[in-house]
Amino acid sequence: MYYRYRPFSELSIKELMYSELFLASTEECNDPYDSKGFYEFTGRQDYWENLVNLLVRKIGNNNVSGLQIKEVAGKISSLCPLTYDEALLLDISRLCFEVLKDFTLSQSLAACFNQLLKIYKPEPSYFACFSKADNDPLMWSHYASQHQGYSLIFKPIDGKLRQYPPLKKRSISRKTPNGLAQNSSYGLPESFSFQEVIYQEEVKSLCGFHRLPVAVIGGDLPEEERINLITLQSEQFLHKHISWDYEQEVRVSISPRMSWIFGKNIELSSLERLFYYEPTQLVGIIFGARMPKGNKDRLMEVLLYRQEQLYRSEDHERIMFEFAVFNARLSGSKREIQVEIDKMISSGQEIDKSHKNFEHAYDRWRNGWGIKFEGNKSNRIQVLG
Repeated sequence: MYYRYRPFSELSIKELMYSELFLASTEECNDPYDSKGFYEFTGRQDYWENLVNLLVRKIGNNNVSGLQIKEVAGKISSLCPLTYDEALLLDISRLCFEVLKDFTLSQSLAACFNQLLKIYKPEPSYFACFSKADNDPLMWSHYASQHQGYSLIFKPIDGKLRQYPPLKKRSISRKTPNGLAQNSSYGLPESFSFQEVIYQEEVKSLCGFHRLPVAVIGGDLPEEERINLITLQSEQFLHKHISWDYEQEVRVSISPRMSWIFGKNIELSSLERLFYYEPTQLVGIIFGARMPKGNKDRLMEVLLYRQEQLYRSEDHERIMFEFAVFNARLSGSKREIQVEIDKMISSGQEIDKSHKNFEHAYDRWRNGWGIKFEGNKSNRIQVLG
């Protein structure tokens, strides 16, 4: 089970009602380093020579000699190490002019350099955050309106959160006149994998040259090195400083890649980052210890309506689970949060702890039992995790 802490607000109620999941950007998070990729350019002369040579070819100038390329590369190399962000701000026109003595050519090379780095810069990652903890006081304070909000309980299926088939987003398209075609698309997954965040003290920067076209490093990497590089680049989106480890975070994310096909680095709009998850994978809620009764009543009305809608006829395969309602309570003897079961919702009906079917329903819920529907067929199955 994974927990998604929410404040009580009109927006969060709307998200609950319609099974919405918004994937945030780094700029929208309280951690400015969240999902940030760290890359560094070293002073390797051969890589810089390959890059300058690539720039010369791109602008179509045949009058730059190999010796001049070597000199320009040496001047840039002397500025290293450079982070990717520092390289993006670098204007190499002056360095080029010192060697080439041609203002127009120097300006063209500098513009091409900047454009190339922009296209291949670390792609943005968009993500929604969950936690493995249901009773951490800081999580309730920071992300659930000082214990007045709530936490949604999600059940992963095969380690994933599925898109809701009737409202599934399949791809994101762009007009790409500078790409390989006039229009290009980025395919979206049918399900989002839950990935655990990796907490670490120090940042381990990756090689900035590996972001650029293969000509810069002088050839394709061996398959094992290529796979290792892809793994390290993907893991950077999951790295956070150790000070955040209390969150016990798990996240789902997307990161549009293949900028070389699009001819530009792709960023997604707010609408493109709004998804609808399979509503049957929301299997419970925890009301905050300070949530007013009126707000609980309002959420229960939404939950009952929502659960009733799940039993309407659907064509797609889905697994139905009972729904558990918990209350968080502030302990009177310790500084801790205690989470206690209050009631179950089964087949759209409330079952409190005094009901004869409560224990059976709660036991099925705890052990991951649900009913799998496939067309007109149904059977009870156990989903672990």
